[in-house]
Amino acid sequence: TSLDYKNEIPSKQAVRLLELSNRTCSGMTPHKLIRAEAYGSCSVKDWPSYDRLPRSPSREWRNWVKAAGTKNAPFRVARVPDAQEFPAYFSNTPCGIHRVRTATAGQLDKDTVEVFEDPNGQDGTAFVVEMDKESNLGHALRAGTIMCSYLLWKRLERDNYGHPLTFFTWFETDEGELNEAQRHFKLENLRALGKVVHVTDEMKVKEYKFKKVYHAPWNHDYLEGWWDWSLSQGALQSVFGEASNRLSMSMIVENRRPLKMYTGFSATIRAGLKIQPRHPDGGAVVLIQRGVYGGGVGEKKKRRLLIDAKTESPDVLRQKLCSTGLRVREVDFHPLAKVNTLREQLEIMSGAAVLVGSHGSGLWNGIWMEPGSVVIEVPLRVGYCCMPIPLENRAPDGMPCKDNCTPFLMVNIADGLMASGIKWFYYDAVYIDQPTGDSNRDTAHVHVNGDELANIVQGAHRLATYPESCKVGWQH
Repeated sequence: TSLDYKNEIPSKQAVRLLELSNRTCSGMTPHKLIRAEAYGSCSVKDWPSYDRLPRSPSREWRNWVKAAGTKNAPFRVARVPDAQEFPAYFSNTPCGIHRVRTATAGQLDKDTVEVFEDPNGQDGTAFVVEMDKESNLGHALRAGTIMCSYLLWKRLERDNYGHPLTFFTWFETDEGELNEAQRHFKLENLRALGKVVHVTDEMKVKEYKFKKVYHAPWNHDYLEGWWDWSLSQGALQSVFGEASNRLSMSMIVENRRPLKMYTGFSATIRAGLKIQPRHPDGGAVVLIQRGVYGGGVGEKKKRRLLIDAKTESPDVLRQKLCSTGLRVREVDFHPLAKVNTLREQLEIMSGAAVLVGSHGSGLWNGIWMEPGSVVIEVPLRVGYCCMPIPLENRAPDGMPCKDNCTPFLMVNIADGLMASGIKWFYYDAVYIDQPTGDSNRDTAHVHVNGDELANIVQGAHRLATYPESCKVGWQH
């Protein structure tokens, strides 16, 4: 890879979409969404409500910003070779998954079941797999058991082994580390690939026999502590099979191409759950926001709302997006929010042409969109590149930046979306509320130019839905 530092990446700037915002395409008529009722956020009665918080928690911070100014931190930018498909996609032992004669499923300190390989057993393949503990959607999709299970499913499909796949699953985790919605989300992904037998103490059958049995090497914490790097993209793959590459965690890959590992995963899960794709000529706009949640999911989740900079209001931003005439749905996909099941999220995202939101794991839901759809991410790099705030102007709950021109490294979502065939753009905030911790992620409100963003969203919708003949002269 070649590495560079850039304050701007022209090919990925969302403002380029303004060129398309006023284009019309003869012969095209707006396509009526099959699930139009799912996009009702432009009606006042359907507006989500948020607990009132102070617009800016620190007057000192705002005064200092006005006096000293801020500028955006640089991105780390890289280019990779043209041959980009991950070796794990072709591996005979994806994630170290291997065939065994017998495997134990379930928590060892509780009742377990035994799964045996037997020529006279049930037709099909059994996969005995302990589910990962990752609560972050992005990390789970990048390197968790869901992706590893898909890679095994794909390998069996490739070998024309047309028998069903049965998953024997359990969670070896402390109470409260994953909530019920998160567990259900993971298991629903597997149900799109086959049958799921979730091992519990109440199971009456203690032995199962299948023609083939596969076992995950991380079962029963055999490799405890390797969770972040031992699955679909880590060093364990070089032990059991071909080494795998990683998606970029801290830099933007300018020439990232769609990868079969990710486009295939998304298409397979959607097809397995019988989710209808959007019509090529239509699709809605999804605005993803984050409310305030705490308890039951590990650490407290803090608010991060996109708001209109002029009025400091999320309602006004929503109004401006709705003024485009496009169908708009404002959602919160947090596990403690109302829309927290995989099927609900897929129903919404598969019908969307554009997804807009500030940096956060919720943007990973963009992988459920049709390839060619658009995601506009508002990174939180405002104030990262500045001199440290003077002590006399510092609020007690945090600092805007630690040193001079720290590179902005929170760009891991971009690479995953582009690998999934999604067109990713960034749009910088005008201002963010003072972070309440040592990271810009700990900010309550992200202020954007609502009028400009609405026009950009209109251009993004045209990019996602217009045929190529109507986009002549505009290159992505």
